[in-house]
Amino acid sequence: MSEPLFWLAALLLAYTWAGYPLVLGLVTRRARPRRRELMGGLSMPPTPLRRGLTPPSSPGPALGAPRGGRADAPVRCADAPVRCADAPVRCADAPVVRGRTRQSRGAPRSPDSLSRRRTCPRVSVIVAAYNEGGCIAGKIRSTFQQRYPWDCLELIVVSDGSTDGTDDVVKRYPDPRVKLIRQEPRSGKSVALNRGVAAARGDVLVFTDANAVFAPGAIARLAAPFDDRRVGLVSGQGLYASGAADARAVSNGYVRFEAFLKRGEAALGFVAGADGAIYALRRELYRELHGAQVNDLLHPVQAALAGTLCRFDPKAFTLEPPSRGGSQEFSRHVRIIAQGVHIVREWLPRLVAARRWRAVWMLVSHRMLRWVTAPSLGVMLLANARLAGGDTFYAITLAGQGLFYATALTGYLAERLGVHLGPLAIPYYFCTVAAAGIVGLARFARRGAESVWAPRGHAAVSKRA
Repeated sequence: MSEPLFWLAALLLAYTWAGYPLVLGLVTRRARPRRRELMGGLSMPPTPLRRGLTPPSSPGPALGAPRGGRADAPVRCADAPVRCADAPVRCADAPVVRGRTRQSRGAPRSPDSLSRRRTCPRVSVIVAAYNEGGCIAGKIRSTFQQRYPWDCLELIVVSDGSTDGTDDVVKRYPDPRVKLIRQEPRSGKSVALNRGVAAARGDVLVFTDANAVFAPGAIARLAAPFDDRRVGLVSGQGLYASGAADARAVSNGYVRFEAFLKRGEAALGFVAGADGAIYALRRELYRELHGAQVNDLLHPVQAALAGTLCRFDPKAFTLEPPSRGGSQEFSRHVRIIAQGVHIVREWLPRLVAARRWRAVWMLVSHRMLRWVTAPSLGVMLLANARLAGGDTFYAITLAGQGLFYATALTGYLAERLGVHLGPLAIPYYFCTVAAAGIVGLARFARRGAESVWAPRGHAAVSKRA
């Protein structure tokens, strides 16, 4: 009995962490959509994040208005055509202005961009904030420094009972496009998002975290695919800057792995969870969230049930600090998994009933199987220990498992001692996230998903963005 259990657990782990990514990679290579289809027909060159590019230390009133004809100044869409990536665009409801500005006259253009004009949809950026006074000003700055039509962008901050001066920072910001909504009593992120959406004027809703700084061009890249009416959701990705070296390296490695999966999933029209730090949803797809529903997992499911496509653009990204260590990462994943189980239990049967088989396959492979990683590891270890006595192969596999867990224990001790391990910290963080799966499932079984929780509490993100 031990041998079948060993191989069952091994195959389950191999499929979850290697087989599923491999299948997605093969499918993506064979069925890769054309770039025009992926980006809604709009050619969008990369917007690299230059080293040393630093947002101004103080907002100043000039951030909300044109500044002396500088090439990077925001332009009101009623005044002149605005370049959204490499195609001239205008706000969807603004009058067309004929001719070219001095800025666009000398810029290189592709034949496609010369033959058409594009309209930028109105975008509402919605942030649910609880005691984010240390980083909310940076969030506002990075939003309005985006290269996007002035009249087509607004930011709505819903303060969920903040007590640290978050409201005062937002009120003092000198830009009429900032709206503050005070939520009392504290009711949680999902209820705050409902309030923000109710006050939004945009056709596209961008959901993001208060401590996540937008990269240049991020909002334009999120908005561009919505030119294709088939697209219902576009996910970017949250990257990590500053923070502990091991935590940052592991977190960014995990993000790259997730980006690989999302790229493959999006090629098939779905993503098993948007990135909560930065993603956009078509306004008409939004449905009021219940208190315990996690928006970044639910919205792709709702988009699929509505018959729309999900897309992923890794160049639309934010920067934020990583978790301070394994304990904080553990707590974060416990909460995410408990909320994820709540969504899957309610919505997976609906996907099955609607015959959205791709979405079902991705949710099971990308989410549900990960939640049972720790039990699979335990079964594999115990079965291997019973088999190792009389077989050289199983003795070798047991030694390999022992080395892996010894490295994980070393990572735990190194974190407590403040020692930098680099890539050797990966087994520790992997075991931490795997253990969070068990605790997350137990928490959901015991008391369901949380609707109110404390943020990670980081101060302003490094301005190296």
